[in-house]
Amino acid sequence: MPATRGLRAVDRSPHGWRARRAAREAQDRAAAWRFARATARVRAVDAVLAEYATSFCGRPVRRVEAAPLQSAVQVPGISWSIDGDVMVEFLYEDTGPSRLIIREIALRKPLRKQLRSKHVTIEHR
Repeated sequence: MPATRGLRAVDRSPHGWRARRAAREAQDRAAAWRFARATARVRAVDAVLAEYATSFCGRPVRRVEAAPLQSAVQVPGISWSIDGDVMVEFLYEDTGPSRLIIREIALRKPLRKQLRSKHVTIEHR
């Protein structure tokens, strides 16, 4: 009789770990692909913020990206900052639309014009 854990039978064969590892790696690759696709949708933010940072602030923009399986502490997404002040945050959601939070009022109109997608919800704080 096979060993069970909950309602599911546990494969105790010598090669069962390979199947579980292959399935886990496939899930990780799929999660990485979904994150890359979501970040590609907000690629226009880089250009808008670079223009704003050099024209109005005279400072460089910094982009920090945290992948979904990279850190247990950081929320998956991207944050753009100028001089340590976060201007825009992209919060990745695995299910449903991701959120783009704009913290600078001057960036709201150009970003809304560039990002028209049902996959990204734009908010202002």
